[in-house]
Amino acid sequence: MPVETIAIPVHSVASELVDVSLPLGAVVKEFNHLHDCMMVVCECSQPLQDIADFYMRDNEQLGWRVMSQCTTERHASLVCEKPRRICVISMRTDYGRSVVDIHISNRIMPLE
Repeated sequence: MPVETIAIPVHSVASELVDVSLPLGAVVKEFNHLHDCMMVVCECSQPLQDIADFYMRDNEQLGWRVMSQCTTERHASLVCEKPRRICVISMRTDYGRSVVDIHISNRIMPLE
């Protein structure tokens, strides 16, 4: 079943860093913003594979280029890039829920 999208609730200071969606129904457990990087931890009720498929599809639609992907039964990771940004999404199954860690930061060396 396709996973729908909700916006990440963030402070306006961090709004320029947010260009990744959260799955519908995701509960934000932690949000950190420091200078040019951001971290979000959320829990989702959808199965891990559905969440991994959601991020593959959604990030490409948002203009991210997938650099690396790895999926096992209980873990998945996705590394994406934009000319000036890097996004790492780690997903895991924890007590029947999917936990998603999203890290977004500016590139140290922008792509030419």
